Amino acid sequence: MFVDVEPGTLNIDAALVEGAITPRTEAIMPVHMAGQACDMEAIESIAARHGLAVVEDAAHAIGATHRGPASASAATRPHSASTRRRT
Repeated sequence: MFVDVEPGTLNIDAALVEGAITPRTEAIMPVHMAGQACDMEAIESIAARHGLAVVEDAAHAIGATHRGPASASAATRPHSASTRRRT
């Protein structure tokens, strides 16, 4: 599934993610753009509620931060794609 981006950042619009989740959804893949991190707090919360993996694409925002951790630091979070599997 795809959702629209925030016009000011070109990042995934976290407010639209939950409405786009279907029974076939297995992961959320936010793409951090132009040195700006996505709202990972909101995305991680949605993923946790639905048992989904989060796979970050931070090629355009290495080292960018949003309310804390650097982008692409999901490997240390408990529901990252590398540690959480959907049952």
